[in-house]
Amino acid sequence: MAFKPERSLKVVLTSLFSQYRNENGVSATRVQAVYRQTMGDYISNHTTRIYMKNNVLFLYIDVPSLRHELSLGKLKLLNILNEALGEQQIKEIKFH
Repeated sequence: MAFKPERSLKVVLTSLFSQYRNENGVSATRVQAVYRQTMGDYISNHTTRIYMKNNVLFLYIDVPSLRHELSLGKLKLLNILNEALGEQQIKEIKFH
């Protein structure tokens, strides 16, 4: 069994936090929290999955009519979420 050298706490924590962030530094939990806070209870309760990949926000909505209504206002939703995040992290939204 090979010996692993000790690492400083800073190195370990940096490695750990980088695993929970996407490539641009916005944590998945922050995006989810902003989405749920911005959209309210009804829409949040019908959103079954939220995740970001390559600056694209994927939203899984379980009510087809709600999914359609949100897709019609995609640009406005994109602007609201980016404003709430404080930076232009989300480039596109895809509904499923």
